[in-house]
Amino acid sequence: MATQLDWQCFGCAKLRNADGDLRKVVGTSNQFPRRRDFVHLSGHENNTALSVQVVMFIQVSGLGHAGIQVPEVLRIPRNNTCTRHSVVLAVVRWLAPDRRSLLRDSKFMPLCTPPFGSNHALWTFQRLDRQRGYFSDHIFARQLHLFPGSDRRTRRRNADTLSRARHDLVTLESIDSFMNCTTIDNDSQSILETIMLPFNNQCKS
Repeated sequence: MATQLDWQCFGCAKLRNADGDLRKVVGTSNQFPRRRDFVHLSGHENNTALSVQVVMFIQVSGLGHAGIQVPEVLRIPRNNTCTRHSVVLAVVRWLAPDRRSLLRDSKFMPLCTPPFGSNHALWTFQRLDRQRGYFSDHIFARQLHLFPGSDRRTRRRNADTLSRARHDLVTLESIDSFMNCTTIDNDSQSILETIMLPFNNQCKS
């Protein structure tokens, strides 16, 4: 299958919102090296909104030629009936409610404990039950230089933060709205989301 398909990876995509405006969604970018967008997906599960961090985007072409049937809604363009139609998917990292967030609001957001209350939700990166096996073999060891850190020990520690990360592929159509998030000082695994801004964002002349 890998020899029959064409793969293209890119860091940003432009999505059209309900008002018809285009907005850039960033996974990785040389222009915005410290930016990686958090977004809500359509729907909810287990009494919690579906929320993710965008990592990158993948366009896969030649699916029809490889004998893979693609639903019309996913084709690019949608009326493409030839054997080399393509799809674009987002690679995302899942968020989960922080264990300290016991309550949900009407939009299924995991509310912070006081004093932040109903204005903020608290998330953490979702973790798999067990570490992926390839994080400990010799193949992965040769890729440690790709992780941040000034020495092997630091790079390994940073890599271990991803060893149980839950990643997924989602359609661009499932991205519903942006999250206004920040990470908490000295805790890169906790994400604080502002869900109600306490001021009017309209400027007056």
